Amino acid sequence: MSTTQPAGAFRTLPRTRLGWWGLGLLGASAALQLVQSGLVWASGAWGLDEAVRVPVLVFVAVMVAGVLVSALAVVLRRDYSIMMIALAAVVLISLGGVAVRALAG
Repeated sequence: MSTTQPAGAFRTLPRTRLGWWGLGLLGASAALQLVQSGLVWASGAWGLDEAVRVPVLVFVAVMVAGVLVSALAVVLRRDYSIMMIALAAVVLISLGGVAVRALAG
């Protein structure tokens, strides 16, 4: 019985460099969201200035880069990492929330 998986099989972690870059960018966007949430809480709790917060453009740039690099890893390298695909879905949902907040004013 073979323990190796075919190249197109689902894996937990990425198997290519492009996949790892995508997962890293997606993780960075999640970390930025966590930092932003902490800063929003601190500005409300302690009266910090809103200029301390991370600009929305930084979120959008990191999120879009992570999703695009992950999509390229799936399409070009057939890197079907469950963690990368799930995190990309969560980031897309979050990016949708950022877009709704931006449009709502």
